[in-house]
Amino acid sequence: MAGRNMLSLPIPSSANLSGPLSIALRQAITSHAGEMHHADAFASDISSLVQLRNAVASMEEHFASLEAAYRYHAQLVFAGTKLSADLPLAFPWAQPFVSTSVWASSSSTSTRPAALAETAAELVSQASNAESFGINFGGMAFVGHTTLEWERANVLFAAAALLSSLAAQEPRNDGNSIKRAVGFFQAASAILSHLVDVVVPGLRLEETSPPHGFTAARLRPLATLTLAQAQECFWQKAVSDGMKPGTVAKLAAAVEDLYSQALTEGKQAEADEGVETFPRTWLNHITVKRHHFAAASQFRKSQDDLASSRYGDEISRLHLAEGHVKSALAAAKKGLPASSEAIQSDLRGLQGVIEGNLKRSKKDNDLIYLEPVTPAGSLTVVQGARMVQAKLPVEVARPIDCLGAGSGSDAPSLGRPLFGALVPYGAHLAISVYEDRKESWWRDAVEAKRQELEAVVRSTMESLDLPHVLNELDSSRAGSNADTVPPSLLSKAHQVQSEGGLPHLEQLRGDVSRMAQLNASILAEARSTLDGEAREDSEVRSQFAGSKHWTRQESSIAGQSYRKRLEELAGTLKMAGESDKVVQSKVDKWLPSWQILEAGEQGIAQSLERLRAEHEEGELIPASSRAPKVTSSSPIVRDLRKTLEATEDALAEFASLSGETRSLVRGDDVREKVMRETARLSSGSNDGGAALDLGPEAFEPLFAAEFKKYRSLEVEVGHIEASLSNLLQQLQAKRATLQEQMDAARPSSDLSSRVSAHLLNLCTAAGKYSEVLANVSEGLNFYNGLSPILRDLADGCLDWARARGIDVETLVARFEGTSLSGSGAAKARGSQASAAPVATPSPRRSTRNKAGATGTPVSGAKKTRSSGRIALEGNGTLDDEEEDELAAVQKELGLGDDTPTSASSSAPPQPPAPQWGAWSGGSIQFGD
Repeated sequence: MAGRNMLSLPIPSSANLSGPLSIALRQAITSHAGEMHHADAFASDISSLVQLRNAVASMEEHFASLEAAYRYHAQLVFAGTKLSADLPLAFPWAQPFVSTSVWASSSSTSTRPAALAETAAELVSQASNAESFGINFGGMAFVGHTTLEWERANVLFAAAALLSSLAAQEPRNDGNSIKRAVGFFQAASAILSHLVDVVVPGLRLEETSPPHGFTAARLRPLATLTLAQAQECFWQKAVSDGMKPGTVAKLAAAVEDLYSQALTEGKQAEADEGVETFPRTWLNHITVKRHHFAAASQFRKSQDDLASSRYGDEISRLHLAEGHVKSALAAAKKGLPASSEAIQSDLRGLQGVIEGNLKRSKKDNDLIYLEPVTPAGSLTVVQGARMVQAKLPVEVARPIDCLGAGSGSDAPSLGRPLFGALVPYGAHLAISVYEDRKESWWRDAVEAKRQELEAVVRSTMESLDLPHVLNELDSSRAGSNADTVPPSLLSKAHQVQSEGGLPHLEQLRGDVSRMAQLNASILAEARSTLDGEAREDSEVRSQFAGSKHWTRQESSIAGQSYRKRLEELAGTLKMAGESDKVVQSKVDKWLPSWQILEAGEQGIAQSLERLRAEHEEGELIPASSRAPKVTSSSPIVRDLRKTLEATEDALAEFASLSGETRSLVRGDDVREKVMRETARLSSGSNDGGAALDLGPEAFEPLFAAEFKKYRSLEVEVGHIEASLSNLLQQLQAKRATLQEQMDAARPSSDLSSRVSAHLLNLCTAAGKYSEVLANVSEGLNFYNGLSPILRDLADGCLDWARARGIDVETLVARFEGTSLSGSGAAKARGSQASAAPVATPSPRRSTRNKAGATGTPVSGAKKTRSSGRIALEGNGTLDDEEEDELAAVQKELGLGDDTPTSASSSAPPQPPAPQWGAWSGGSIQFGD
């Protein structure tokens, strides 16, 4: 930490990356511009950028290093418009405000002294992995990230630190030196504020350990601190120039305000970050400065009061100044930077002057003026006169303008822009955006719409049963032959057989029934466990109903979560049973038809033969009472076929249009147009080259013009969609008309009508078989998935009930003053308490004991009484309150006697304490 400066550059600030950075830049150029440029064409630019980086990584406290930082920063900003934001390289930088002691245990390398060369070599090795990292070396935290914004942020911070150091080096013994110091401090403050407001919000970095120090909470107090130092320089100039005390007081008040603001922000940073963000000596230093200038402001204002004959105000202000000096000296004793001896010397000198003036002013007022001393709260506040402000250097505010700036430009020249011939990365990104956009358009506006319309047409055809009806009409042209089995129905019968037929369905239904019964039995087991525990709790509760110390939770409250879950699963199981009944009704309805289909062609033919036999036995309706018979040559059938063909043609047309559109989209290459637009935008910029920072949004007008060629295709898609919708409406209307004519021509007693209805029923039954098979499979999967859930619940209920049993045994034994082996309550529970041996868990003390609660028993201890007191032998004791409570319970229940026994008297052994829940006043929960 140099001189009076609060910022200094860490040594080394970063590692030398000559080799890795060159490789990373070549890879970045090849990855996004390899089709147009070869990396060798930019060898000179790569070398220049690497040299600038190395100069910044080893900055010295000299103005030449500041110019190198500005040059490198400008080139980074310009390179960001040409290359991807992420490079295959992690840039390592020291983080001076990250406490390595906090993060040492989790860092990738333990803290150890390291030579500069070893440190740099290790960081270069880490950086070559192209991954973010955090590492500790000799108490310094190094963090690396792969983004250019990270590199830019560190370069700006290094520039701010260098400006602060340059300001601290100024001797300030003349006006020019003070002017330079003020300018340096103002620029440092502006750069730090620029980091907070512009750069840091754009950082999107991975988490590292240690973390990076670029947060607004850490940087904001630094910006205020450097501005306070600039104001201090101005105050110093006013003092040396002999300005009036009132003016100097206002300047000192402004310095105090800025130091107070920096101190507040520094403490807030610690609260926000959760760790000590700055060295404690820094905060002490700022505290000293704050009180120092508060004292100076009041002292100077007291001189102004003396000149204006305000003698009471003068004395009051001198008292205030004296208090501030004492506070400053007290803060100085807590630790200051090594260079603060001059500050303490100034404070002692100021203290002496104030004490002398205070002694003189009191004597004069007591003997001459006799004015009352003004209360401190009634004094006029000294309004600070802030004379400085953060001024961002033009090299940082407009870095691209400074690249290639000529003699006529108001911006300083930072050299020629590197990678000027490289096509901006934004242009390549814009091409990718256009490619994604046109692919998404085809997928959503054309192909997805085609698939949707095909699905609608298929669904409509199936609901109207058009293929089957038309096939039936074709097969009946030669006459009404009841023995003819349509090929479509045979195909459906084969499908039923291939899916396993009735045996497979019955097997699955049997599995569903068994799993349903198993789940019901598991649920009943869980319910029985909870009911048994509730009965036991009720019995014990009634036994001790008269005791006010029995505060154990009722079973209905302690087991509420289990009962709630039990009822939820019972409801689920009930709904599953209702679904099973619906499936059973489907089976009952369609089983005869499935039996026919399972028999195949022979079974279907036999069913048709039975229909013909039944028809011959029935009464025939006179032909004169029937409507004209519908055949495949009827007008309505021909019209229906024509509409169906038009629908198929429309679908084919849509499929063809989708394929043509796909080819058009794949062949749509806007690369050349984007490059021309890039050249036009670059050459047309009038603001120093800032327009070179192109993003995809800059090409939106071009994209809008290119997408016009797809608008006609969207209109054509809309026409086809409307045509298909109209054709489907026609199909529905004509199918209804056909059905009306068929119903009129084929009364129910007619053989053809009965055959058609029978075949239609079998066709429907085939679909119902697949539906029921899917329902049964779904039900089986449901029961299989529910079974482990129910088992977990049953096991949880059993464990909870056992824990409650152990708990009540212990409580009963404590209330009765007997061991578990002799407990009447334990014997009364009979078989339920001894149904399964339970391993008693290790004791855990409740943290929720209340007044009137019994003490927690200690495992392996014996309860004895000596001289009216109760103690625990072995590994614990009871306090007085617990002993009195236990004695009261024993007296209330009539247990024990009043005769004291010796500590060595034998007593029944006590069982280990259970780990379930708390004693009275606690909440007994499973797994506490």
